[in-house]
Amino acid sequence: MSSEEPHDVWLNFLNPLGMKQKLTKASLFIAAYEMFADDTVERLKAFFSTTWEAEKGWQESERYQSNVRNLDPLP
Repeated sequence: MSSEEPHDVWLNFLNPLGMKQKLTKASLFIAAYEMFADDTVERLKAFFSTTWEAEKGWQESERYQSNVRNLDPLP
């Protein structure tokens, strides 16, 4: 454990410059994760899909439903 006083620890944590940098890093991480997740889902959907429509995009095949969608616990 550090020998700093709790008050000093909070002051360092809440320093505006440091807080801005931490929030920027966290937001960039979240954005990168969301882009990765969306890209991964779209690539799997395209791999397992058999048809594509201009208005709807890739149409989920039965194989996609059974091999991918059923593995996802979320609806």
